[in-house]
Amino acid sequence: MSGQSSVNLMGFAAGGMLTAIVSSLFSHTSDATGASNPVNSATLAITSLQTFLASQIGPRLDEPLIQAAKTLAQLHDVTDAKELASNFAWLCPNHLLWNPLVSNYYHGEESADHDLFYWNNDTQRTTAGLYSDFLSMTNDNPLLEPNKLTFCGIPLDLKNIQCDTYTLAGSCDHITPWESCYQSCLALGGQRQFVLVNRGHARSLVCPIDVEDTCYYTHTDIINNADDWLCEASQHDGSWWPHWRDWLSKRSGEKLPPDNRQSPILGPAPGRYVFE
Repeated sequence: MSGQSSVNLMGFAAGGMLTAIVSSLFSHTSDATGASNPVNSATLAITSLQTFLASQIGPRLDEPLIQAAKTLAQLHDVTDAKELASNFAWLCPNHLLWNPLVSNYYHGEESADHDLFYWNNDTQRTTAGLYSDFLSMTNDNPLLEPNKLTFCGIPLDLKNIQCDTYTLAGSCDHITPWESCYQSCLALGGQRQFVLVNRGHARSLVCPIDVEDTCYYTHTDIINNADDWLCEASQHDGSWWPHWRDWLSKRSGEKLPPDNRQSPILGPAPGRYVFE
């Protein structure tokens, strides 16, 4: 749609997994064919490729339970949005379940308005196939093991990634712990930048520059141990957004007007689906 020969990719959470996979596959293809790599840089935000250690429920899942969940999903072809929302709520029950229950039911208090809570209610269903794949990944780390998975006939090896990468993690993240995100960064090839924010999962992303009591950590090097990295890292007050903007600007060309003659505008943002 941009009409450009290369792009800067960015993926959040599970989307970061796809970003890493695509970056690796294109690097492999460009090496094999001599063609230019269409991925100029990749940003992986709150993404853990170390699926077993990152999962808060992984240690509690055994194979019979995984198979039962897969069978249930296949019966309906999809996993219901409410079920997925419940699963995520139980990963942080005090904040997402018990505190609202005490405030609303026992104290009769109205829930505080918050944009993140509103966004969190915009749930979505997941296909049975994708749900099953994620369940299969909870008890091992197939993305980090070279050549364990194959996509489009190409064995996956994240060390094949040649483009620069920017990995973002939250120090209070209960879904993708920052240590697992750091281990994922170690698995990548190319020049790597790791940034740690003192916030939780979604709040690491939604980090406006005017938010108080926010800071982030950077280091000029990527070292083998996450705790050692943090001890040596530099602390910066404020949002990580300007840091990422500067990093991305150095890997971008001049600003151009959008050329969407091949992809005409369907309608004004945010789109018709929001109102349907």
